[in-house]
Amino acid sequence: MSVAAWVLAASVAHLPQAAARLPAPEAAAELAATTRALAADPIVGEALEPDPDVLAAVRAACRRTALVSAPVAVRLDAMECAVSLGDAALPALLVHADEPEVRAGAAGLAPVGELVDVVRGDPAPLAAAAAAAALCGGDPAGAAARLGDDGRARVRALAADVKIDAGYRRAIKPCLRPR
Repeated sequence: MSVAAWVLAASVAHLPQAAARLPAPEAAAELAATTRALAADPIVGEALEPDPDVLAAVRAACRRTALVSAPVAVRLDAMECAVSLGDAALPALLVHADEPEVRAGAAGLAPVGELVDVVRGDPAPLAAAAAAAALCGGDPAGAAARLGDDGRARVRALAADVKIDAGYRRAIKPCLRPR
């Protein structure tokens, strides 16, 4: 077993303790990193044979933390933890969170229908740009069609807004190409 696998094994063994320390920022970051590593390397994750009940309890703790009023970084780390452990529904809830940063973080994982709504109607340019980037990254022609005229106008405005992160602006440009 590699050194990285040993470190991951030790981290997996401490998942319940980290979950018990939520919403502490360091616990959320530790859980996000460990569950990200488990999801990224399913062979090692399977070899470690983590207890499914422990993983379910950790996923539930991460979900609760992502949904409560906590610092943005904690909520985003908790969301990543929950999603890495199989909570596919959480991003759809968080694209409607109060904080634009949480909405933006959830946009990359939310379903297409939710993304269209965020692009069209979110008052925060950051959240709308993140949703547009996620939407335009896969199927730009399909995304442009789903957005409609109002949505495409919003995407054009976001792409031209120099206050928007350059990465988001680059990612949404494929939706602007003529159909």
